[in-house]
Amino acid sequence: MQAIILAAGVGKRLKDYTEGLPKCLLKIGGMTILERQLEALAGFDVVMVVGFRADLLKSINPALTYVYNPDFASTNTIHSLGLALNGKDTLVLNGDVVFDKRIIKLLDKPSCAAVEYKNVHPEEIQVITKDGNDIVRIGKNISGTGEAVGIYRFSGKFCEKLKMQIEKTEKTLYYEDAIDKILPLDFRAVDIGDLAAKEIDFKEDLEKAKELRI
Repeated sequence: MQAIILAAGVGKRLKDYTEGLPKCLLKIGGMTILERQLEALAGFDVVMVVGFRADLLKSINPALTYVYNPDFASTNTIHSLGLALNGKDTLVLNGDVVFDKRIIKLLDKPSCAAVEYKNVHPEEIQVITKDGNDIVRIGKNISGTGEAVGIYRFSGKFCEKLKMQIEKTEKTLYYEDAIDKILPLDFRAVDIGDLAAKEIDFKEDLEKAKELRI
């Protein structure tokens, strides 16, 4: 199975901490976010979507497959993912997620999202489920019951439908906005329970990530 890491963005909200580096190169507990993700993805064919400081990322891990988003400064994750999606079964990770690598093994459904059930902040990607695990809505500001933490598994057929939707959706949106438009499909929520996961968008996220036991 292939895995796509989305790491094209500039990370403007953390520019005082990244010091001109992509967010995936922030260090958490002595390892960069990218190093942690690649360790969790051992055995996968990894494709990395890059944009900001692409040459630097390519030089660090030259053996990976890279897809370049030339419009990284004016587009969002929806465009980056659309550039890399194909008809293969695929794991998708946002490049700024720090997580317990055991979460990967929990994603055992053809199409599913790692979800932390909690009180959700409006800035977080939320899910609404039916019958406990079927995701019927995903996105921001939908009054969901849990956060999609930025780790997904998509079947080949799901990828094909998602790519078609991405191609007709505004490029400044999140790819979850395109997912929301193709629901309902067989798309399950996987409860990560006590396993840690944190997407790093703000200073507070960075501080919390440093406290995770992973």
